[in-house]
Amino acid sequence: MKLLNIKTFLYHSWGFSLRGRVISYATSAKAFLQITPLLHEIIVGSMLGDLTAERPNSNRNTRLIFKQSAAHKEYIDHLFSLFTLYCGSKPIVLSRFDSRLNRMKTYVSIKFQTFSLPCFNVYKELFYNADGVKIVPSNIMDLLTARGLAYWFMDPSPGWDSLMINPFSLKESGVLNTLMTFSLRHLKVKL
Repeated sequence: MKLLNIKTFLYHSWGFSLRGRVISYATSAKAFLQITPLLHEIIVGSMLGDLTAERPNSNRNTRLIFKQSAAHKEYIDHLFSLFTLYCGSKPIVLSRFDSRLNRMKTYVSIKFQTFSLPCFNVYKELFYNADGVKIVPSNIMDLLTARGLAYWFMDPSPGWDSLMINPFSLKESGVLNTLMTFSLRHLKVKL
């Protein structure tokens, strides 16, 4: 009886292979990937922050893009450890020089992105309108859990001392404010 090594077994049984610590899936296997309830909660909370869902057109699938200032590398590394099975490459460091006279500064960020997968399409549909503008879903009260709220709160957005609500409309910001107040009372959190 011939024994298969783990890489061969994983590829033939599940359609993926290990490349270092990053996984590569056979195209047919990608359609069967699902999001765990834990990751769903994290995605919902993170979508209220800096997480981006990108879908070029309706014939393609959605990918998630996690990007933060390089000062928040530990946070990105933590998120990557949770989403590794959905990623084709490790986080990368980017730098951009802002040449405006009042800035003249180099900004360094770190990002990773997931594969474009059918299981992420729901987040693009929930959190973006037809024009591609990020919105707060009407059922956010049902979607946001204590864990999601924690990830939203941990998201080191600009103005980190307050939750990121600036990309949303005034009405949506009011909904988020009400949700936050309700959640903090329900969870008995003291600030």
